[in-house]
Amino acid sequence: MNFNILTHNHGGAHLSVEILFQHIRDTLSLCGHEVSIATNRMTGDSLNLYLEYFPEKQDYASVFRKIRQDTGYRIGVITTEVVRNGEIPYAHLMTGDVSRRLMNMELVAREVDFVWSLSEGTARDYESKTAISEFFPYGCTGLVDAERRRSRKDIDVFFFGGHTEHRERILQSLLDAGIKVVAVGDGFPGGSLPKYMIDSFMDRSKIGLNLTMLPKPQRPDESDPRFISATRVVRMLERELLVVSETIPGENPYRDYMISGEVEDLTAICKNIIDQGLWVEEGRARARRFQEQMDVRRICAPAIDRTLRRLKL
Repeated sequence: MNFNILTHNHGGAHLSVEILFQHIRDTLSLCGHEVSIATNRMTGDSLNLYLEYFPEKQDYASVFRKIRQDTGYRIGVITTEVVRNGEIPYAHLMTGDVSRRLMNMELVAREVDFVWSLSEGTARDYESKTAISEFFPYGCTGLVDAERRRSRKDIDVFFFGGHTEHRERILQSLLDAGIKVVAVGDGFPGGSLPKYMIDSFMDRSKIGLNLTMLPKPQRPDESDPRFISATRVVRMLERELLVVSETIPGENPYRDYMISGEVEDLTAICKNIIDQGLWVEEGRARARRFQEQMDVRRICAPAIDRTLRRLKL
């Protein structure tokens, strides 16, 4: 099957999700399909695929409805946010009107042929909102050859992602313990960096740190906003970087490939790994287990095949 990935709904900001576009293309290609990426040109001999983001300046639901009625073109959407019971648990950290964004996505879901979700919980949430809803795991598209990432290991711990007070507290605890830490991303002094710089920092590091945006709730009646960052963890694993993560409640398909601990234990965990030199073999072993068990050809091909069968393609 030919898949045609469209980018125009992301506007100029689509560069910020470059990693996602590339990962989806690689996944579909590895699963045996032809893939093209276009700005806004749909094709009739393809499954036209969008990454979720439908700003209210254009009524995408009506546009998609008309296109499908007039041309018979097939359209699918990949949802990228974690949705729990119709809500994004970290919504207050996002820019814009998040409730409107969710409503737009639900309107679009009614008008497209299928929805694939990077989160299993989100896929369940959309089962009643769209014709076909499938979990499309964010898996391994291949480890980066060691020969292509030779670097001095002169960084103990590396983190990339947006700055939050929760993350700042953990990183400061590591620094206070004498651990050499580099953190980049929106709100950090280093700011956001291009892919090649992030790759270089990972190759120089002994540990890749995964931190949630927000801490666990303080009251039992509060919803838990913590979730796994698939793009961060997979990028680290594919470079055989040992991933240390604060404990993620609920859905976490990468639990077996990382070392997890409560926030107050992360400094001791990292220090022990560095002092004992455990990062070399542990990083390699966990990454290779991830490659074997979460190869996209193994975990994504069934979802693609089920979708194509239901579409009679």
